Amino acid sequence: MSSKVAVAVVGFLLLIPLAIAMIGGQSDRIENSSGLSKNVPAEYAEFVQAAGEICDGITPSLIAAQIDAESGWNPNAHSPAGAQGISQFMPGTWLQYGRDGNGDGRADVHEPADAIISQGHLMCANLAAVEDWIASGEVSGDPIDLALASYNAGPGAV
Repeated sequence: MSSKVAVAVVGFLLLIPLAIAMIGGQSDRIENSSGLSKNVPAEYAEFVQAAGEICDGITPSLIAAQIDAESGWNPNAHSPAGAQGISQFMPGTWLQYGRDGNGDGRADVHEPADAIISQGHLMCANLAAVEDWIASGEVSGDPIDLALASYNAGPGAV
């Protein structure tokens, strides 16, 4: 892993616990009707909830914290590296994992419903992969941290 990628991954991972605390990880949070923190915009709560229920281990609060860290809830966000949309998908990753989350017949990286549901599927795939790598002894560490690093910098970085 290059030093720039390592710094980016470490920086991102340091933001996640803070974002989780702000968005849904604390027990005294003020919740909206979906049970998520009021920091989650109401128009996205349904999709965040659904994305966080796709598999065991990936929670709505984790999905929300990622979005907060990745794009600040901006569906038109673009990174200098080329990541796009509210969930900051790279074009190649979107081609593989992009899904039609709102049922309109197309998967659009700039459509929050599509991107958030796709994010949930990608995080579940990442978590399954890192759990396999941990079981085989290829890597060690916290599975969620490694899945987040894989999301942010690609599986090769893990």
